[in-house]
Amino acid sequence: MLGSGRVVADGSPAELKARAGDDWLEVSTVHEADADRLRGMLSQWSAGEITIVGNRVRVPLADRTASVIGASAALRDAGLEVRDIAVRTPTLDEVFLQVTGHTPFGDAPDDARLHTPPTIAEAHK
Repeated sequence: MLGSGRVVADGSPAELKARAGDDWLEVSTVHEADADRLRGMLSQWSAGEITIVGNRVRVPLADRTASVIGASAALRDAGLEVRDIAVRTPTLDEVFLQVTGHTPFGDAPDDARLHTPPTIAEAHK
């Protein structure tokens, strides 16, 4: 990976992404007011800091498969209205941001940890 004309990280894309951190579960609620409740429900599967932006809750996962199964069952049992649920891995853009402190275009988002692509539901609006 190059930044400002020099090598800033090396490895395969999978290796670079693994260095950037865990997979995370991203859940978007229908009602923004449910986000704090959702944070509490999902904390048992968290491997780090849970973040909330609007109605979107991001949970870093230690065990991807067990976490997704457990969280899905908990959401179903709680009866929360969920707009979207996705498991994400760090992107190469996020790796670049972590390594260099800025995006490939030279700017740094206000909160880079929360910069994610739109969910499927958001992309089809």
